[in-house]
Amino acid sequence: MRSAPDSPVLHAARRVLGPVVPGLLGILFAAQTIMPMALAGWRMRGIVTATLRPVRRICDRLDEINEGHPEGRIQEFPDRQEINRLAHGINSALERSWKAYRFASDVSHELRSPLTALRVQIEEARLHGGQTDLDDLLRRELREVDRLESIIDDLLTLSRAEQSGGSAACRPLDMAVVVKEYVARRHDRVPAGLRLESGVFVNGVETQISRILTNLLDNGQRHVKKSITVGVRRDGDIAEVTVEDDGDGVPPAERERIFERFARSEKSRRVDPRGAGLGLAITREIAHAHGGTIHVEDSAAGGARFVLRLPAIDPPGETGEMRSVWTSRAGTS
Repeated sequence: MRSAPDSPVLHAARRVLGPVVPGLLGILFAAQTIMPMALAGWRMRGIVTATLRPVRRICDRLDEINEGHPEGRIQEFPDRQEINRLAHGINSALERSWKAYRFASDVSHELRSPLTALRVQIEEARLHGGQTDLDDLLRRELREVDRLESIIDDLLTLSRAEQSGGSAACRPLDMAVVVKEYVARRHDRVPAGLRLESGVFVNGVETQISRILTNLLDNGQRHVKKSITVGVRRDGDIAEVTVEDDGDGVPPAERERIFERFARSEKSRRVDPRGAGLGLAITREIAHAHGGTIHVEDSAAGGARFVLRLPAIDPPGETGEMRSVWTSRAGTS
């Protein structure tokens, strides 16, 4: 290279001692590029492994459940938000599956009893046809058929109540009027006394509200001694309907279980051995479908007090209406 005295370019260099390996620069460049990528990949692998570890535990637990533990649940992970959502969702699905499994088992058990009775009666009549009282046989078989129909009707009602979610055609109902008219149509061993506050309205399906009253009064009549009372009142934004009796009451340990499907106490089985134990379960489902609740507590008369609470609405076309209380004693109209 030549340089002129007035050249603005200054060139400096020195001799490199020894030969330069042609591939060394390439290797160094590749190392500078690949090593960070390899390190990032190693770290990513660790992150993925740590992330998938609870997923593998969930899969292993699901395999155990599928192998014979239908009531099992998987561990949740409160410190891992997304994994915990997955675990919670799986547990919810498992809970519904387990309830369906138990329900199917209970239905099979309840339907088997009347079917077995029918089979025994028919086979006995077939073996001893000449000694069978046909009228008595038909009466007994019709009782079992009635029981089957009752169980099936209750199951259909329960299914519809669960599926409706309050979507059935609702209209404003004056609960005092509904209760008074319904009780007047009944012919019970112990007539119900009434304590009704007028102007307490709810948005509901009258046939379903009447089914609640049927179940609660039928239940009360099985346990009542001398008095049973139906009440209606408004408590703030809540319409409250109560059915209370002077029976033996419900022990605290039983107060949630009696609302389960096919749940029956020993006393209930003695008083009504043909019942299926679906009435109170249906009552709770209808209450929930109307946005309400139902529970049982002690009655002032010493028995049970069932309390139905539904969202109250203002009387149609009016607000702030004065409400009166209408009372009747048991046995009067």
